[in-house]
Formats: sequence, C-alpha cells, structure tokens
Amino acid sequence: MVDDHCARRPDSALARLLPRSRQRTTVTSSRLRLNPWRTWPTLHRGVSEETHGLEQLGQDTSEADARHPPVWQLTRAAGLTTGVWGSLHSWPPPPSSETVPFHVPDVFAPSAEAEPSSLVPFQDLVLRMARRSARNVDRRVAGRETLRFLASAPFQGLRLGTMTGLTGQLLAERRQSWKRTRRRSWHPRLGFDLFHEQLRRHRPRFATFHTNHVAAAMHRYWAAAFPDDFDRCGYSAEWQRRYAGEITDAMDHLDVMLDQLFRSSERDGTVVVITGSMGQAAASPDPIRTQLYLTDVDRFAARLGLSSDDWSLRPAMAPRVSLSVVGHHVSDLLARLNTLRIAGTPVEVESPGESFVNLCFGQRDLDPATEQATLDGKPVPFAELGLENVKVEDESGQSGDHVAEGIFIVVDPAAEPCADRDELQLTEIAPWILDRLGVERPAHLLRAVGAQAGG
Repeated sequence: MVDDHCARRPDSALARLLPRSRQRTTVTSSRLRLNPWRTWPTLHRGVSEETHGLEQLGQDTSEADARHPPVWQLTRAAGLTTGVWGSLHSWPPPPSSETVPFHVPDVFAPSAEAEPSSLVPFQDLVLRMARRSARNVDRRVAGRETLRFLASAPFQGLRLGTMTGLTGQLLAERRQSWKRTRRRSWHPRLGFDLFHEQLRRHRPRFATFHTNHVAAAMHRYWAAAFPDDFDRCGYSAEWQRRYAGEITDAMDHLDVMLDQLFRSSERDGTVVVITGSMGQAAASPDPIRTQLYLTDVDRFAARLGLSSDDWSLRPAMAPRVSLSVVGHHVSDLLARLNTLRIAGTPVEVESPGESFVNLCFGQRDLDPATEQATLDGKPVPFAELGLENVKVEDESGQSGDHVAEGIFIVVDPAAEPCADRDELQLTEIAPWILDRLGVERPAHLLRAVGAQAGG
C-alpha cells in the first residue's frame, strides 16, 4: 500500500520521506486469527499474545500491565515525558504528572477520561460517533458533544484547514450520500491537530498516535481499488467505479498528518516511526447485503438469564460484543451460549478471563424469511434476542483482510536511509524503542534479540 500510494501520489509527503528512511517488513508469528486487539499489544509490550494474554478489546489490562507493561508505561517509569494518543488498550489514562503531558485512550475506551481534562470534549465526541457508526456511518451528528468540542477546539490546536475540509465533507454528503463513509477518516484528522499541538507544547521524549482509518478502508474497498487481485469479483462495475478512490482518499488523509510530522522532524530532529502491527491483502471477492448485529444487549442478556446487576457492557469492535459478567454467572452463561445457533452454526464465543465473555455475530446474507436463532434447541426470533439483520448500505464485504507482514519506517535525520526491508519480528519493536531512548529493558525483555530496526 505504501508503494502504491507513492506511485499514485509522487509529490506526497510519504513519497518524499520514503527515500530518506530506513525500512523493514514487520512479521507477527501469531497462532490465532490476526486481529488488531491482539497484535498491537504484542508490538507495544514486546511479547507474544500467548504471553501478554490480551485477546479482545475491553479486557481488563491490569494483570498484563503489571507483568508485561506497554512501552509507554516503561518510558514513564524511567522518568521520560510520554504522550499517548489512541493506542489500543491504553485506557484508563494515568493521572496527570510531569511524565504524563497528555494521554488520550483509544476509541474503544469505556468512558471519555483523558489527560489533560481539556481534551475530554474531543474524546467524548469521538467515542459517541464511533459507537454510532459501527457498520453503517450514522447520518446524525452528536449535537451537544459537537458544540462542547467546538467551544474548546480553537484553544487545543484545531486548524482552520481541517475545519474547512470537514465542512466540505459534510456538504459533499448532501450531494452524494454514499460519501458518508469518509467520515471515518475525519476522526483521526481532528485528533491529529490536537495531538500535534500537544507535541508542540510539551515536546515529550516519546509519543504515540494511532489511527485505524486506512485499515478500515482497505477492509471494505480493496476490491474496488485492486480488482485485478481477484480471479473473479462479485462486485458490480458500478460499485467498483464508485468506491475505487476510497483507499486513496484514506491515504491522502494520512499524508496530511505525515506532512506535519515530517516538517517537525526536519525542523527539530524528531525521529518519526511509522509502523503497523500487520498488513492487508486481497481476501473475499463478494459483497455483503445484510449482516447480523446484536443491537439490544439488555434484551439479549435478559433472555440468557442475566439480571441487570449481573453484567456490564465492555467496548468491542462490532459485530463483536463483550460483556463483563459477575463471576458465578459466567459458567451458566457460557453453557447457554454453547447452545446458541445462527443458521445452524454455533456462535463464536471466547472467555479470556474469569469474568469476561466475547461473542462474535456478523453472519452475512441470512435468509430474510427465517429471522430466528436456536437456543437450548428451540427456535427464538431474532427480535426476542435483541438481534437485527442490518442492511449494509455500501455492500462492502471484507475484500481486504489481515496478513502477517506489515511496515516499519524510520525517518531519522541523523541516520542513513536503507530500503532493504528485511524482516523484523513484531516483538522486537518495543525493545528497540527502549534502546533508542536509553531506557533499561525490564527482565522479561532482556533475552529479546537486538532489533537494530532503524540503525
């Protein structure tokens, strides 16, 4: 994707910085299905997912943080000023201190806490909008939260160009409603303005910024951007023409952010690392017309025998649903879930932790004449279980999906460029960061191979 974008946009920031960078190909040796909530903590903590044990969003991270802390926790413990923006499994934020100039958790945080508190209006807006736009982008704009954010934004670094561009996006949606999907790229654009202002104010020794908008576009629109990657393609020619530019549009948003970082790097010698925990490639060539979602979790839990005091909802990436369940109810719940069938197939259920249960729905193109599941061997209408067969507005399936190979690009004004792209294990990145910052590795990382990732 990086090379493709540079070919399409030879004057882009990415095309300019690539020849001046050191490049590697990251590799994850995960034995489980590749998912960002598993591979990102592997990158952040320098240990395999079997070791850190974080398998789902919404899991309690306290045990993993104590045994295998993320790199930002280690840099702070060493006395280095450290900022975090959107990295997965980064909730809750630590109290503000000399080493915590800013900390904004990811969009799957259960609540909108952020440091400093002046960033809470932004986080509140993003969480609410993300919850409403799981499969189809919500038409509405969160009014009260938007007004709170706009009142604080001019003092937090929001740029006029960003607001002008966002206004243009909303106007474009009125003319062509299908362009609402591009809102996913504006969440990180808004956040990046505020993040960059925090960098300017505090100049932390180490900072992270996470965005998932390019990955989201690749999942949905790979078949439109790269139709030749498929022996056959179930998408219509009209669909392919409509969405052919969506990945490029997402990369253009990324390029705006990289341009700002690149200018900072040239001005003050900042080292910029661009990395992912995995990559994507062509996957399913078929569209999705409908997909099953759990839209009424209260009704579902009650039908499964849980009272409102027995459980709470934890953040997850739809169509997954995560529940924190009072301990003595977990075994009974899992036993009943084991009897749940959709179209004759068991529902995927995971329980990584004593009180944590994750379910995966998302069944595609079910027969509309048979909107019922089976529970305890008996038919139950979807509505009685809080399930809804949702029409997918853009009919995008998953024509791009995760692969083990990703990118690692280091832009260091003091280092010689190198484009060999040798393999780099995902577990080597955190130790490399610590070494570059002069932070002593904890005992569990002492045996890690020296990455020499960026020279």
